[in-house]
Amino acid sequence: MSADEFKDWAWGVWSFPGESGKRIGHEAPFPLELPRRLVKPPSFPGDTALDPFVGSGTTMIASMAHGRVALGIELETKHCRLAINRINQEFGAKLETSSAETAARATLPCWTI
Repeated sequence: MSADEFKDWAWGVWSFPGESGKRIGHEAPFPLELPRRLVKPPSFPGDTALDPFVGSGTTMIASMAHGRVALGIELETKHCRLAINRINQEFGAKLETSSAETAARATLPCWTI
């Protein structure tokens, strides 16, 4: 983390624009900056970030963008697919979802249960 990032993030109130649900395709998205500020400082590249409520995949995208291994769990298959599609677009990957039955053998980043 840079000195400027530390100064900006150490303040008690963060200020950054919100995210559009229509643009993302999810009813309750949050801006990428939020998980970025929560993933980057306490972890190192190569660490694993677990997101137990994947939603639109924003936390997974922020984690992967900073070299973390992202692992997500989501009850709604449609949300898991949305997250995978966003990750594929962001990183040029070709990922798929897996179910709880295959999760133990899977190397996929988003599981549905």
